[in-house]
Amino acid sequence: WRRHRGLAVADLAPSQFRRATGAVIMSTVFLALLPVPGPELSRTIAWLVSVPVLAHFLWDWLSVSGRV
Repeated sequence: WRRHRGLAVADLAPSQFRRATGAVIMSTVFLALLPVPGPELSRTIAWLVSVPVLAHFLWDWLSVSGRV
């Protein structure tokens, strides 16, 4: 979308943290879909994971858009 609009798009540097974040997201989705932990625990885990993931996504977006 940014390229289509003629805006700058920067490449992201390789990051081990980004890879770990992806693994945590997939594990969280897997656990949330299991009936074993129950809805309360699934929601708690999802909230605990989603806040840092969203913060990291925001940081990546700022990097790609050239603001950082």
